[in-house]
Amino acid sequence: MQLVSDYSIDGLRIDSVQQVNNNFWPSFQAAAGGMHVLGEVFNGDPAYICPYQTSMTGLMNFPAYYWITQGFQSTSGSISNLVNGINTMKLSCSDTTLLGSFLENHDVARFPSLTSDLSVQKNAIAFTMLMDGIPIIYAGQEQGYRGGAVPSDREATWPSGYNTGGVQYGFVKQVTYVAVATQLNTQTVLLKKGAAGSQTVGVFTNKGASSSAYTLTLNSANTGFTANQAVIEVLSCTAYTADSSGNVVITMSGGLPRVLYPSANLSGSGICSALIVSSTSATVSTTFSTVATATTSGRTSTTVPTTSTTASTGCSSVAVTFNELVTTIYGTNIKIVGSIAALGSWNTANGVPLSASKYTSSNPLWSATINFAPGTYFEYKFIMVSSLGAVTWESGSNRVDTVAGTDCGFTILKSKCSEHRRDMAQCQREGLRELHLAALL
Repeated sequence: MQLVSDYSIDGLRIDSVQQVNNNFWPSFQAAAGGMHVLGEVFNGDPAYICPYQTSMTGLMNFPAYYWITQGFQSTSGSISNLVNGINTMKLSCSDTTLLGSFLENHDVARFPSLTSDLSVQKNAIAFTMLMDGIPIIYAGQEQGYRGGAVPSDREATWPSGYNTGGVQYGFVKQVTYVAVATQLNTQTVLLKKGAAGSQTVGVFTNKGASSSAYTLTLNSANTGFTANQAVIEVLSCTAYTADSSGNVVITMSGGLPRVLYPSANLSGSGICSALIVSSTSATVSTTFSTVATATTSGRTSTTVPTTSTTASTGCSSVAVTFNELVTTIYGTNIKIVGSIAALGSWNTANGVPLSASKYTSSNPLWSATINFAPGTYFEYKFIMVSSLGAVTWESGSNRVDTVAGTDCGFTILKSKCSEHRRDMAQCQREGLRELHLAALL
């Protein structure tokens, strides 16, 4: 075919396959150099569309489209139908990895026209991209277009300005190829894909953005994770460690999806790079605990005493103010996370948020005041949390401090020049140490 030879095309989407004699397609694909094709058979019945895979290598996965749309467009959608359907496709089609998985196209209403819940939208997008098959993003989907049925779903992309800073664009960029489907409860499904040791595990829910935070135990039988294996949730860059049975307890919040991957296989990928160095676990005794527990990361791996000493003083607590100058965009927050409970015990979800009440463009100040008992030893770092929940750690070694008993009656400023009790004006003139944060997606 002239088109194929002139432009080095490596795949074709064929429209209206069911309207053409089925015997035509093998010779057509051969004439195209045997390249992979995705045929459109506009039908939601696996028993109807799967036989077409004997005539061409790939098909648009319309049955999955209907199950995903029905399952995620509302909090009452049927997750069980989705799970049963995905598993039916695996039994009915010769190879589901060759099917085109999609949530939107030019013949169906855009998903955001069915629900305005951004968390549900993210779950539907992630499920589509991580299930078996070749993920397809329809032009404008990454811009959050909301067109309904034809022709409203055929908006031009150029009016968007090809915005790369939008929520949907950033999310699509985060979720790249990672499936056995397992229903965890009436509103949650788990997808596992890949060989043991390099499997991707996705957890998806239709609970919606208004759902409260909760923990969810992922059993080893469903994930394939092994005893004490370190894994990373790549959408929020949160590290976890499986227990002695290979089970992993994760935090779900805001109705957002979770995608987990073995930490060891992320080295050099650039994904959650701040976590890779220190995401291994260490032995914990009754006297010492590791700072490098896999529920957190991004700080230097050191072992510190779990107990703190209190100096003999006349006060029970010392107010310590932490100041950092860091320029952020709207929706981004700065937290402090550290080795003791008051600082979240290295768990990013429990970190202490800094206030931006005095933030200006010329003085981007983030600040928090925390009370400590005199003599308390702790290590800490600052983290940046994006509007999508992605966590970026401050680079370099952990900051280390001990609250001296002689500090009673003082409000201590922790910044580059605070060790000498300089006032904020002088600190601003000299420049507070800024966070060295990796560029967000």
